[in-house]
Amino acid sequence: MQSSSPKLEACLDLLLTSGADIHFKDSREQTALHHAVKSATPRAVELIVAAGADVHARDKDGFNALHFAAFNLARRGRNLSWGRLVIPTLTRAGCSLQEKDSAGRTPLDYALFTNRNERAVLGAARLSSEIISLLGGSTGPRVAWTSGEGIFV
Repeated sequence: MQSSSPKLEACLDLLLTSGADIHFKDSREQTALHHAVKSATPRAVELIVAAGADVHARDKDGFNALHFAAFNLARRGRNLSWGRLVIPTLTRAGCSLQEKDSAGRTPLDYALFTNRNERAVLGAARLSSEIISLLGGSTGPRVAWTSGEGIFV
């Protein structure tokens, strides 16, 4: 698990208490919450959500923060303990597992997706099952989407 440094927390707290726009979007239409999730910083995610961030905010691809969390766990192999901190924070704040991105994929679809590498092939079934469980979904048989890189059933 990656933890925030006290300096990062102090900086974020200063920005939030000084009136920084928590809803500001960059050129990809990503908010501070998107970036906190992408950078695997659970404490920053908690602070930004507590400050009133829109957990439904979408970037140019239609990703909300939960899409990034599921994608990071499945595709980038983030530590599952990180997911145990971030995913409940997002879902308690109202981020839905049913929200679809611009391609029509939900966070559960991203949890099922993986690329073709040795680690993914060896641990895919176990990892996808754990991720789906974290996201609150069923671990029963399911066909995920594929882009020619991988598929789960």
